[in-house]
Amino acid sequence: MATKKKSTSSSTKKQTNKEENLSAVTEEKLIEDATNAIKEEEVKVEVSPEAVNTSENVNEIKVDVVEEKEKKNETKNTASNYYKIEKKYRKMAEEAGITLPEYTYDENEKLVGSTLTGAEIVRQIIMGNIEIDGFDFKNLNPNSYNLTLGNVIKTYNPVHSSSNKNDRTQYLDIFKENPYNEYEFGDEGFALVPGKIYIATTNERTFTNKFIPKIDGRSSIGRLGIMVHLTAGYGDIGFNGKWTLEIAVIQPIIIYPNIPICQISFNTPSGDTSIQYKGRYQNQDSAQTSKFYLK
Repeated sequence: MATKKKSTSSSTKKQTNKEENLSAVTEEKLIEDATNAIKEEEVKVEVSPEAVNTSENVNEIKVDVVEEKEKKNETKNTASNYYKIEKKYRKMAEEAGITLPEYTYDENEKLVGSTLTGAEIVRQIIMGNIEIDGFDFKNLNPNSYNLTLGNVIKTYNPVHSSSNKNDRTQYLDIFKENPYNEYEFGDEGFALVPGKIYIATTNERTFTNKFIPKIDGRSSIGRLGIMVHLTAGYGDIGFNGKWTLEIAVIQPIIIYPNIPICQISFNTPSGDTSIQYKGRYQNQDSAQTSKFYLK
């Protein structure tokens, strides 16, 4: 009988050990599942073993986790707003016979490359990183956007004389404000002749505080001997306004308002962009003559 009782006690002990082992395995499984769940939420917190031993650091870890989740939710909300705006542009694109690619939105994204494609220009407009007044898909190119000519042109009226008393030529003076004549023209057009510089403007205002804007002539305009800018094609990050054009021609030609006169492209900068344009031509909304004379 004693032997029988001993056998029963041994069996009970084995059963207890088995349950304890099962409990330990279950606990390890729960910890492993919780760890995987955190990984799936992409919440990564790196701490040293010593740091975990204090309640203060534990609270800091909890705060970090909450902040990471809030950032993720904010990103989701922002992306949701972008998709709402995107619907408008997709409809415009379809009406223009253009198929836009599938877009994703990430505020921390760093673009690789130099000049934005036409499709990327649209995506950046949706995200608010580029502004173009009166955006129209008919003016969108593979890697640029056409800007149109305004209906006002200015021409300088030289009045300054040289220090040479025998020289009767009238000059412009870069250190003085030079007078000019202003002309408004319509469907009759405006005649340009060689030997003069014509100050004109685009109809569209543009703005970007993220990219480097640049304007240049269109192929069809260049083939007619029209130069839309003289060494002043680059814009600055942060410039907001209509673009002044310095037009010169190599033969007499008539131009008309609202024609696609030039194209704007956007380049990705390399480096910090905190230094933004705050120059004398900021917020210009008309053709501006040179302000070099201003100190």
